Amino acid sequence: MVATSIDPNLHRAVLFGMDGVLTDTARLHSAAWKGLFDQYLAERAPNPAEDHHPFTDDDYLHHVHGTPPLLELLSRIAPPEAR
Repeated sequence: MVATSIDPNLHRAVLFGMDGVLTDTARLHSAAWKGLFDQYLAERAPNPAEDHHPFTDDDYLHHVHGTPPLLELLSRIAPPEAR
């Protein structure tokens, strides 16, 4: 990590970007998760115990948004008996 000093004589404000606070990143994240899950599920063999419907904005809001990404990915692709 590079040390950075902020001289208050040169800067009037500092913005600290927190995910989704300064910019609308949810749309980008939703589209990225959709691409990942839609491809994965399309290539996966059909299984009556699994839901292979295309990933939606509602799926993102209910299953991904606010969840640590790796945890979400693992919970979505793990077989039902491992959940």
